[in-house]
Amino acid sequence: MLSNDSPTVLVADDNEDDRAITIRFIRKAAPNAHIITCKDGEEALRCLLEYVDRDRDEMPHLALVDMKMPKLNGDEVAAQLQNEPNLSRIPLVLFSSSALADDVDRCIRAGVRSYVRKPTDFYEYETVVRRLCEYWLEVNLDLRVALTP
Repeated sequence: MLSNDSPTVLVADDNEDDRAITIRFIRKAAPNAHIITCKDGEEALRCLLEYVDRDRDEMPHLALVDMKMPKLNGDEVAAQLQNEPNLSRIPLVLFSSSALADDVDRCIRAGVRSYVRKPTDFYEYETVVRRLCEYWLEVNLDLRVALTP
């Protein structure tokens, strides 16, 4: 059972199939989740900026963002969120097909909490999404933020 009965998860991915399968597996792991979808980095940033003046309880509990998207890449979204102290608390996980060391380094420098490579195997993909949900949605987020540098 999730610690939050209805967590909010933002999924930003320009690939419609990846977006659909990610949402499908989030719904299996967290059936009551409210899922916000974005088709590019600019839309994701605009959506997240809507939370800038909201209470922490109202913010997304997790943002899964693809690395390579039109308009803004995932690392660019993360870097811009770092300028908003209230929003930098949202766990932003880059969920990408890219395994390039330069991409991973850029994302970590931009402030992402984690960089997870999208599996190509269907069942492994489901397992990874389930584990992301378990890790980021079932823990005490106040404690996690306090422990994250």
